[in-house]
Amino acid sequence: MTRKGTEGGELLKIPAEFRQPYLFSYAEMATKAYKLGGKRALELPAARTTAAHEAGHAVINATIDKPHYQVSIWRVPIANGYAGECSYGPDAPPFHLDPRTEPRRALEYAANLLSGPLSELLLTPDDYRYGSSLDEWLVAGSMIEMSCQSLGYSREMIYPRLMKVVLQRLTEERPILERLQRILMQEGRVRGPKLRSLLDPVRRMDLPAAILKLSRVSIST
Repeated sequence: MTRKGTEGGELLKIPAEFRQPYLFSYAEMATKAYKLGGKRALELPAARTTAAHEAGHAVINATIDKPHYQVSIWRVPIANGYAGECSYGPDAPPFHLDPRTEPRRALEYAANLLSGPLSELLLTPDDYRYGSSLDEWLVAGSMIEMSCQSLGYSREMIYPRLMKVVLQRLTEERPILERLQRILMQEGRVRGPKLRSLLDPVRRMDLPAAILKLSRVSIST
């Protein structure tokens, strides 16, 4: 399968509510997720799916040259599934973002949010659960909505373009993505120098420029 075909195929699997989350409430999207996959769609996924999710976040953050310090997954017994997180080092500055005045950073953040569920669709489509990442879909949609208002772009154009760029990056870095997924499944955690060494080969990229296709135009942030 070609990279182009892979990206297009994964995008076609995404229902309208998730391709246009800025039009829907959390309750509406949760209802749609339930209709798509029943109760299972709202449950925590298996280890391989959560590992794919967190690996996606790690690869995209490395792409924008903001690599994480630690990536981990763990079993949640009461939910019979796995949760996970990516975290920065103890000296990382507090996170603050206003998409109205920092639209490019907001697009980066939206790309990072969607990299988790899109990585799941790429690596573990058979276990994808739409309800498990509703917060990321909705916050990413809000970031894109407000960024587009500041930049004067159509959200209907930018949102699918952002998803395509993220899927392209994940596909290009698939060997690293899959290696990190395997390590997380085996060890549950990757951190510090080991994680940095794993992510160092990831190609750095100006994601907002790729999304907006404005490589020669400077946009104030």
